[in-house]
Amino acid sequence: MRARSMPTGSIVRAFAVMCSFIMLAACGSGTVTHNRGIDPPNSGNPGPGGPGGVLPPPPPPPPVTEVTLTGVVTFDKVPFSTTSGAGLDYAATTQAPARAVALEIVNFNTDVAVANAITDETGAYSVVVPANLVVKVRVKAQMGNVQVLDNTSGDTVYEYEDAQFSTGAIEPRLRDLNVPSGWDGTAYSQPRAAAPFAILDDIYRAQQFVLAAVPGLAFPDLNVFWSPQNTPTVDTGIFDTDRVTGDIDTTQFATVDVNDTDHPGIYVLGSADDDTDEYDSDVIIGSWALYYLASFSRDDSMYGSIELKQDLRAAYSQGWQLAFPLMVKGNAVYQDSSGAAQGDSEDTDFEDNTIAGADAGWFSPFSIGAILYDLWDSNEDAADTIAVPFAALNTVLAQDMPITHAMTSIYPFANGLIARNPGSAVQIAALLNEQNIVMPVDDFGTGETNNGGSVNNLPIYTNIAADDADHDVFSTGDEDNYYNALGNRRYFRFTLLAPRAATNIRARAQGAGAANRDPDIYLWRDGEIVDSATDDSSGAPNNGTQILNRTTELPAGNYVIEVSESGNIFPDDPDTETNNTRIRVRISP
Repeated sequence: MRARSMPTGSIVRAFAVMCSFIMLAACGSGTVTHNRGIDPPNSGNPGPGGPGGVLPPPPPPPPVTEVTLTGVVTFDKVPFSTTSGAGLDYAATTQAPARAVALEIVNFNTDVAVANAITDETGAYSVVVPANLVVKVRVKAQMGNVQVLDNTSGDTVYEYEDAQFSTGAIEPRLRDLNVPSGWDGTAYSQPRAAAPFAILDDIYRAQQFVLAAVPGLAFPDLNVFWSPQNTPTVDTGIFDTDRVTGDIDTTQFATVDVNDTDHPGIYVLGSADDDTDEYDSDVIIGSWALYYLASFSRDDSMYGSIELKQDLRAAYSQGWQLAFPLMVKGNAVYQDSSGAAQGDSEDTDFEDNTIAGADAGWFSPFSIGAILYDLWDSNEDAADTIAVPFAALNTVLAQDMPITHAMTSIYPFANGLIARNPGSAVQIAALLNEQNIVMPVDDFGTGETNNGGSVNNLPIYTNIAADDADHDVFSTGDEDNYYNALGNRRYFRFTLLAPRAATNIRARAQGAGAANRDPDIYLWRDGEIVDSATDDSSGAPNNGTQILNRTTELPAGNYVIEVSESGNIFPDDPDTETNNTRIRVRISP
């Protein structure tokens, strides 16, 4: 058999393959450097890629347990119409930020809060909450130590919450919330949820205004009471009874001393189509001003409704009640809505220097309000050529008013301001004169010539001594202007240079019908009542006579006696309306 020959090229290729095989076999006994960390075959270690070098998929990420929930809380804010006297303009409602209010993220199934937050100055909030949980955002009418309560429903704090939703697993989770007004275009047909937050926002503005002048000031706790049932009516005349049914008379700052209440705070009207004040910023901030005076200054006022001619104490504090909100908003027009659909308003311009007209004087809250606003504002007009920062006005409030021996009024305030700003005495006097107020020579208004239309109103304070001398004054009143009216109360002043062991003060009604009169006596020292005699003396042996017989020592100091005919203070009952009553007062030695 003949052997077949192999082509020369094939021989060469075969030889090369054999050599390669021999070389690989020889290399098996040497050291191998592994590229990219891959072990050689049959090494016993399959490597991260597993057999064949294929990488496995990455492990799943850990489950999401928490997400960040963010949002902005707003409320419906209803402004006044740009037409004077036209009340609120619901068509111009905006969504304003609910600032510095408390909110909770609540588990929908358990109603337990899973997170808490406070909104910032833009109404924004941010909290970490459990993922994939059904929750609600609940915003509270609470701003630090200020809260809005429903006095007709057990003093509960107002809250508003949106519909439930899942927090999901993707962050950030966005959830905005707007608190609605309840207005449907013609009437309130839904709950007026925004009202408490509108009230809080006005107080926020007032606080920020003060803090800009007095940084770091800590405000005392404050409760604000609002309800749609709060009406301008009085039922029993007992405040703590009437407040439960909403018969609060007017928006007011109620105190333990004046209202004899266990529930002090600001009470706000909410009677739709009659008188609502939740969107009347000037009314809310004005009431807050009274709280501020009581907290950081001194205010001897008996409050009451704002009238043209009032007791000097009421005129002073209510002058602040009118002027302070104008300072906060930087606008001279005071607005108060009322009427059907809140479509009416009283718009009073305090840049009108004849605001009080013929009733201008130390007894007019409008005169005092105009003076205070003109002192602060930077607009020069007529007698107003001065601009005093609120910080300077506040110094007088905080340091001078608490120590006056007189009752709080425009006189000690003006004196304190002049003493601290002697270079401005002429400008301050010009503002006083413009309102028919004599430049005070002391805190008692000595030298005042404006009698408010009755010679019985001067002097404002009568000097008296423990010498058994009789001093006659007149307590006046009428059915249209009572309780805090000019002339209802009359004042005496005396000084004890040494302590007095016993004091006998007698007030006896004079003239026809004197036996049916009921004088009251209050003894004051630096803004505090140290003694009083107010029991009804009618039918007693000394008819129409009131005696304050103090057997405990009176310290040395300056004192004020307040006397009045009780029937002029509370004239609701026609049988007790006594109008002009002459009262003879003496202090026995």
